[in-house]
Amino acid sequence: MNLTEYLMWVLNDDQWITEDACDLAADDDSYVDEQLLLDIMSKLHERKERDRFWENLLDYLPPKSISQNVFDYLLKNKIGLTSLAHMNLDDNKLKKLTIYADEALYTLAQRYYGKKEYSVADFAGFLCKYNDDALVEQLGFIKPDNPEKEHILFYFYSKDEKHQSEINKLIESKYLEITDDYSKIQTAWKSNEPIYNLALSKNIFTSVDILEALTNISGVKNASCIRRNSRETLSLKKYLDLHFRGSTHETEF
Repeated sequence: MNLTEYLMWVLNDDQWITEDACDLAADDDSYVDEQLLLDIMSKLHERKERDRFWENLLDYLPPKSISQNVFDYLLKNKIGLTSLAHMNLDDNKLKKLTIYADEALYTLAQRYYGKKEYSVADFAGFLCKYNDDALVEQLGFIKPDNPEKEHILFYFYSKDEKHQSEINKLIESKYLEITDDYSKIQTAWKSNEPIYNLALSKNIFTSVDILEALTNISGVKNASCIRRNSRETLSLKKYLDLHFRGSTHETEF
C-alpha cells in the first residue's frame, strides 16, 4: 500500500487504524494531492485521533506535499510542529516554526551558513535577527560555503562575554586543523579538549601515534566524528608517505 492508497482508505473507511501508517515507506520524491489531505483534515478535525494521526503521518509525508494550506492548518492547531521543523520546508514556513521549535531555527541556520544561495550579508542579517546562543554550537563545526561567514559567526558571538571562551577555542581549533607545529599539536593533545581532538583528527601533520589513539576515542563529544576523521587522515597520511618514499626510491635509480 502506497501513501496515497493509505490516505484514500483513511478517507473512505471509518475502521482505519492509525498505526497502519508505520508499514508505509517514506519517499521524499513522492507527492500527495493537496485536496486529499484537505479532505482528511475535514474528516478528522473533530476526532480524538486527529493529532496522533497527523503526527504519525508526518514521518512519511514528503515535504513537497506540505502545501501552504496544509501547513497553516497544522500550525494553527499546533500539530506535529517539531516534525515539521525537521523537514525540508521553504524558508518562510520554517521561520514561522521558530517560535515553537528550535529545530526550525537550526535548519534555517545551516542553510544560511552552508549554502551559496545565501550571501554573507544574508547570513549576517540572520544572526542579528535571531541571535540565539545555541547557534555557535550548531554552526561551529560545520564548514560554511564561504570562509567569511565563519569569521562573521566568530566575531558576532565574541562580543558576548559568555561566549568568548568558546569562540577562542573554536578559533584555536581552526589553527590546529592545519598547523605543523609539533609542540602545539602535543600541547593540544595533552589538554584532552574534545574540540581540539576533533581538529587534530583532521590535521595531516598530526603524528601517527596521536591519530591512532584518536581512532579509539569514546565517551566524549563528537567521538564518532573524531574516530572517522582520524581513520581517514591516517589512511591519507600513509598513502602520501608511501608515495613519497616510492618517488624518492625511483629518483635514486
